[in-house]
Amino acid sequence: MQKVDLLLGAQCSRYSARVRSYLIKKRIPYVERVPTGWTYGVTIPRRFGDAAVPVLITPEGEWVADSELILDRLEQRQPQDSIEPLDPVHAFFSALADVWASELWLPVDLGTRWLGRTTYPWWYTELGEGMFLGIPTFIKNVLTGRVARMIQAHLPRFGSTTEFAPLLGQWARQMMDALDKHLATHPYLVGERATRFDYGLIVPFYGHLTRDPWSMEEYILPRPNLHAWVWRMNQPYLTKDAPKFAEVGTPLPPTLDPIIRSLFDEFLPQVEAILAELRRAEPVPKRGKRIERFLGPVTYPLADSTHTRLAMPFTLWLVQRVLDLLASMPAPDQERTRQWVRSSGGARLLELDIPRLEISGLTVRFA
Repeated sequence: MQKVDLLLGAQCSRYSARVRSYLIKKRIPYVERVPTGWTYGVTIPRRFGDAAVPVLITPEGEWVADSELILDRLEQRQPQDSIEPLDPVHAFFSALADVWASELWLPVDLGTRWLGRTTYPWWYTELGEGMFLGIPTFIKNVLTGRVARMIQAHLPRFGSTTEFAPLLGQWARQMMDALDKHLATHPYLVGERATRFDYGLIVPFYGHLTRDPWSMEEYILPRPNLHAWVWRMNQPYLTKDAPKFAEVGTPLPPTLDPIIRSLFDEFLPQVEAILAELRRAEPVPKRGKRIERFLGPVTYPLADSTHTRLAMPFTLWLVQRVLDLLASMPAPDQERTRQWVRSSGGARLLELDIPRLEISGLTVRFA
């Protein structure tokens, strides 16, 4: 019998969507299971310090947590049809846009599911049947309801509140309109093949925005190209080999300009604010010291207003990975990429001085 990867995740989980889509696109055999309550609440925290999904268990018995690290591990194991574009600017942009997609969208898709709306029965069924198998239904619902209330209690920390709901909705519609226009002429976000940007954007769009009835009707159905992309990301390529990336030197499509503007006009100020808050909270970094998951509030531009949420140092770890990618490039590729960043209005990104960070589960520490 062929040994396969085991994905501990859930259809309703944001970050499980990234790993699932990757496994499908790369045609990697896998089985997905919702972790039992014991696995989620005891086994995973013992290994990684926090209860979190997704977790990948390889055929060799290796456990890997965090969706970004899981993709890294799988890319090392099966490097064919890489998700890294050939062009250095495309590669850097897709890595940075990956972080933009999974992190700046967080208050949007959390709010569409949890902010003042009834929790949908499928969510209770999936988690209840997976985590509390064999327990009577009414007890499953009580236990799953506790998980739901725990998530709802976190909403203000992410800036997903009734006060900000109109602004978040306005911003989301603007970005979705831009994405829908871009996807009218491109099957994936950086051309003909999925990159890290695609695997980042599927995070908010599959688990929440496309599967919940309200957001599906409000946001997704009016934008057919975006809708088609979501389902394309959950199917293998139609050919044995992945489509080719654009040749080195090919400019990014101009239809991506609204996304680039958001990267440097909205997301970069958020990153700078998080870094300033980390320096305030931890003025003297100490190797191995655990950093709180949430720090003080940060405010940054969004659409035609400003948005406020608590700082998450985890975002800095993600951005540090992008800057490490730039630093690893050959000198000519580095210079070309830096020039693109500067000409696109992101020069301050190149000046960030983020202390070295490392993660285990959701725990961020000074490296």
